[in-house]
Amino acid sequence: MNENEKKVENVQEKKVEDEKVNQTTVQPSSPSNETPSSQDSVSVSSKPPKESKAKMIFAFLLFLAFFALVYFLPDISEEIHKLQEGKKKIEQPKEVTSGVMTCKLSKEVDTRTTSATIQLRFQKEKLKSTVTETITSFNEDATSKDIDTLSELSNSCLLLKNVTEEVDGMSANCTDTEKTHRTVQTVDYETLDLDKIQENITEFEGFYPEFQLDQDINEIQSLLQSSGYNCEKE
Repeated sequence: MNENEKKVENVQEKKVEDEKVNQTTVQPSSPSNETPSSQDSVSVSSKPPKESKAKMIFAFLLFLAFFALVYFLPDISEEIHKLQEGKKKIEQPKEVTSGVMTCKLSKEVDTRTTSATIQLRFQKEKLKSTVTETITSFNEDATSKDIDTLSELSNSCLLLKNVTEEVDGMSANCTDTEKTHRTVQTVDYETLDLDKIQENITEFEGFYPEFQLDQDINEIQSLLQSSGYNCEKE
C-alpha cells in the first residue's frame, strides 16, 4: 500500500469515528415535555391583571371627586344661595314709587252701564293729581226716563265746568251723544284752592276732592280696590 492510499484510509476512518460520536450525543427533549422553571413561573404570576389596575384607578378618581365635593361644599352652597336670591329678585317686580296708577271700574244695571277710569299721578308714593273719566250709557232698550237721566248728568257737568273755570287746580269737560254722557274731571292737588271750594260748595254740585295732596298712593289703592276698582301702577 502506497502512501496516498494510507491517507485516504485514515480520512475514512476519521469520518466513521465522527459519526459514532454524533450518534452517542444526547438529543434535547421536545418543547412539549419541558417543565417551566421556577423563575419563569414567578415572572408570570407577578404581573397584575389589567382589570385590577382599572378598578384601582376608578377608585382613586372617585376618592378625588368626593374630596373635592367636601372641600368646596361651602363655596358651592353659597353660589346656589346667590342664584336663588337673584332668581327671586328677577321674579319679583320692582315696586313703582313714582308714576301713574290707573284704576278702572265698570257696573251694569238694567239698561244702564257706568264705567269709571281714574288716573292718579304720584311721586315717591305721594299723590299729586288725578284725572277721572266717567262714562254713562244706555242700551237700545233705554226708556224716556233713562234719557232724562242723561240730560240731568249733562246739566250737572256743565255747571261744574263753569264754576271750575274760576278755581285753580281743577277743571271739568263734558261730552254728550244720543245715549251716552262723558265727564272728565282733572284735579291738581298741588295748586287746588280748597278754601274756595268749601266756601262755595253748593255751586260745585256737591263736588269735593276725594283725596288729599301727598296722600299715600298705596293707601288710595287699597281704598279703591276695596270698592271694586282694578288698579295698576306704571
